[in-house]
Amino acid sequence: MHNKVKLGFFSFSAFNTPEEHKRYGVWHRYDHMPEVVALPGYAHGQRYVCPPAYAKARSTNDASLAPSQYLTIYLLSEPVDNAFAEMLRRGGELRALPGRMIPPTTRVLQGAFLLVKAYASPRVLVSPDSIPYRPHRGLLVSVSQVLDVKRQDTVAEWYDRTHIPDMMTVPGVAGAYWYMSTFLGKDHPFQAPRNYHVKVYYLDGDPLETLAEIRKRSAEWRKAGRYMDLAGINKYLFTSPFHTITDDKFDWFD
Repeated sequence: MHNKVKLGFFSFSAFNTPEEHKRYGVWHRYDHMPEVVALPGYAHGQRYVCPPAYAKARSTNDASLAPSQYLTIYLLSEPVDNAFAEMLRRGGELRALPGRMIPPTTRVLQGAFLLVKAYASPRVLVSPDSIPYRPHRGLLVSVSQVLDVKRQDTVAEWYDRTHIPDMMTVPGVAGAYWYMSTFLGKDHPFQAPRNYHVKVYYLDGDPLETLAEIRKRSAEWRKAGRYMDLAGINKYLFTSPFHTITDDKFDWFD
């Protein structure tokens, strides 16, 4: 099966007041996302929230990512240049209309990342490519930076052959999409930071319970020698659970 997804567009954001959370949430759900997903080249879109209880469970080694409260992911198919052009064109049209574009208070991180590989847990029936479209309760998102590009292939092999397959055995983990930075062009508005990797684990179990089980098993994997020493090679910047937004409550930060 050929995966139609070429890139993932990620937008991490944050807000200051309950009113901003609700106003933006309603606008994004009923106005903005339908406009984007309807554009040519956009295969899927979903917004996620990291409520206070989830934020307490995250690990952050980069202060710039710490404010993240929301994550929106759009999946783009070929030709991606056309998809970007369509987003910019439609965005310009909507900005010219009163009330049709509402920027977040803080853009924490925004950019497009190349899809490296898709994975599915052995217990699920769908193909790895189908995982984002399968109902899921949330995500576990891991952002890391390659420090030693000469050893990047060794790290990638460990993730692909050992770590991600181990993650697929955890109850509550349905699958994963692995992304990496790619050069889109000088001054491209959607250029992601260099040498970043983003791993998105799709969770059909409770995100906090699943994260607790992952941490328990991680200790076991480490004892069993299934962890690679990444010191000086790869730096974890941000690992956080997120909850899938499926209703109109928008009261997580009241």
